[in-house]
Amino acid sequence: MPHALHHAIERRFAGSRGELVGEVVHADIPIDGVWYRARLAMQPIASVVVALPCTDGFELTLRWNDRWANGDGAPRAASFDDSFLVETNDFALAGVWLDHDARSGLLASRYVSSQLAEHKTALLLRDARWVHQVSHDEVYARRPDGEPSGDRMADMLMASLLLASRPVR
Repeated sequence: MPHALHHAIERRFAGSRGELVGEVVHADIPIDGVWYRARLAMQPIASVVVALPCTDGFELTLRWNDRWANGDGAPRAASFDDSFLVETNDFALAGVWLDHDARSGLLASRYVSSQLAEHKTALLLRDARWVHQVSHDEVYARRPDGEPSGDRMADMLMASLLLASRPVR
C-alpha cells in the first residue's frame, strides 16, 4: 500500500519528491514556490503530517461536528459552521488561519467519491473520521484506523497543505 500512496502523491502534486522509509512516505511538495515536508502513513493509524515554521505554541484542532464519527461521544463546543468544531488556544489567530482557502479545502476533504455497483452514478459519501490539528510546529491529519486508499491519503495531504500554507498566503 505505501507504494500506491507514493505514486498517488507524485500524480497529484507536480514536482514533488518522495521516498518510502519502511511503511512511511516522506515527501517534499512544492506549493506556490514554497516547499513543504510531509510524512504519511496508511497503517495501522492513518496519518498525514506537514512541517510548519515556528508557531509559538499556537494550537488548533478541527473535528467534524459529529460526536459519533469522532468516536469519543464528548459534548461539542460551538463550531465555526455546521460542519466543524474548532478548539484552539488563540481564537483571534484561529480566525485568521482558517481563511476561505483553508475552510474550502477542509470542507472538500470531508467527502469521498464512491460508485454504486448497480448504478453508473457517482456518489459523495461523508468520511468524518479525520481530525486535523496544528500543534508543535506541524499540521496533522489523523484517523483512528487505517486508510486503504492512496488517493484518499492524497486528499488529506491537500487539506493539510492548505492549512500549512496559511502563514505564507
